Amino acid sequence: MVDLNINKKERKIHSYKVLGTNQKKEALEELLNDPSQENFVLLSKKFNTTTRNLRRWYNQGYMRKGGCGRKKINPQGVIRLEEWILEETRKQGRKISRNQIKEQAIKIFNIESFKASKAWMDKFIKEQNLKFKIKQILLENCLLSKCQIIKHKQIQNNLKEKKFERSSTKKQQKRIKLEQLKTKYIMGNLDQIIVQDFQIGQKQNTIKLENNNKEDDMYFTASFEQEARQFENNYGEQLYLGFD
Repeated sequence: MVDLNINKKERKIHSYKVLGTNQKKEALEELLNDPSQENFVLLSKKFNTTTRNLRRWYNQGYMRKGGCGRKKINPQGVIRLEEWILEETRKQGRKISRNQIKEQAIKIFNIESFKASKAWMDKFIKEQNLKFKIKQILLENCLLSKCQIIKHKQIQNNLKEKKFERSSTKKQQKRIKLEQLKTKYIMGNLDQIIVQDFQIGQKQNTIKLENNNKEDDMYFTASFEQEARQFENNYGEQLYLGFD
């Protein structure tokens, strides 16, 4: 038996874990088989999630609803901020500090709750690939050292390789899909041809049987007529000679 009466102080704080659809489906199937409170607690430990999530999946389903998740704040503002950063790097000929970016972001978005935190800044720089774009501008203006140029070229080559791999994988996927479609089409046509051949074979067999039956009938009728004529001739001769 699982001890359900646990004090809040004694409860351990678990790190939040995002489960995939297969794990959610597995947990829900086990709950449908046994929806007891003990099973909820056991499954929460097994899948490292809360009983609240398990109850929500049990009552409402595990599929994510459309429109869920945090939405982006003013996408046009993100474009304006990126353009401002790139323009300032061209003008000043150096990197823009994070404090300057933070001040400009607060001005552009103009939302009281928006503070341009470090986490938001890191995500913004990563999503817009600003480090690479800024170094590219500095490289064009000959403002990078030799070591920085070598590193930047290595990053460029890596990006090209990744892009080539993605394009090649997409091409391979397209080829595989085309080959699958071709095989399905060919197999479908083969099935039709086999059916047609079978039907033609059946028709040919029926025609042969009919022809054979006709030949047999002709043979029997011809032989019967010949025997009857011979009997008639012989019997007639016997009557003529005086035999009974």
